[in-house]
Amino acid sequence: MSGVTAVTFGGTPATSFTIVSDTSVRINAVVGLGSSGSVSVTNSVGTASKSGFTYFSNAPIITSFTPSTGTSGTGVIIRGTNFNSTNSVKFNNIETTFTVDSASKITTTVPGGATSGIISVTLPDGIGSSSTNIIVNTSASGTINICPGGNGVASLNISGSSYQWQVQSDSGFINLSNSTNYAGVDTIDLQLNAVPTSWYGKKYRCIVNGTNVSNTFTIVISNNWTGSSGLDWETGNNWGCSQTVSDANTDVTISSGTVILSSNVLVKSINVLPGATLVVKSGYTLTIKK
Repeated sequence: MSGVTAVTFGGTPATSFTIVSDTSVRINAVVGLGSSGSVSVTNSVGTASKSGFTYFSNAPIITSFTPSTGTSGTGVIIRGTNFNSTNSVKFNNIETTFTVDSASKITTTVPGGATSGIISVTLPDGIGSSSTNIIVNTSASGTINICPGGNGVASLNISGSSYQWQVQSDSGFINLSNSTNYAGVDTIDLQLNAVPTSWYGKKYRCIVNGTNVSNTFTIVISNNWTGSSGLDWETGNNWGCSQTVSDANTDVTISSGTVILSSNVLVKSINVLPGATLVVKSGYTLTIKK
């Protein structure tokens, strides 16, 4: 057995091997990522093989995952084998949090910053990768700025064959139906109509293709000063929404000019930018709810 240059298991090289004795024909070899088949030993003379070797791998194997598409935060179930000692789950090389439910199931979520690509599961014994890519969509999100009593739109950039918009309630997100205030609840764009100021902070999302959850949109009621008709707060045409502001659920921004307040007013918040001036006349009060 002198001069051994290679040891393979099912055609896969051993991780390492040591010749214990030339005379007793004994080799200690470490099986790596092997295969079932023949054990072969090669030296300068040739190769000797013995069939009947069965390889039992402890490396993870991903057989499926659902859903096939998602956005940041979408829940994903990975199925396969040998998951018990999992120490890492990645989406296109971006690590995420996970729970090993069993040797054949992992529950995880699409991490922030992930893009479309392979899902991988890592154990001390090896890495298992999905045979297909998960498609990660980056949807629009953020605030829907609406005038008091005005209209607004929440728009997606996720393509799909079905859409269902939802609103957050005390019991979680629930499906919307078309009504006086909502239109397009089953389309890519949700139209919000005649939105009352009490809806400030309402949150919306869309379910695309039954499983793909969009990012969240939040209503913000706001009115910006223009000063197009003078200095008086109480003149509606001085505001971008063409109505005066006195509401506990409206954010106010004064970006330039001088504003003179001659009434008692309640607002949610007010932002007076550098260079702008707000004058509250004697005897009147501006109350900020926030």
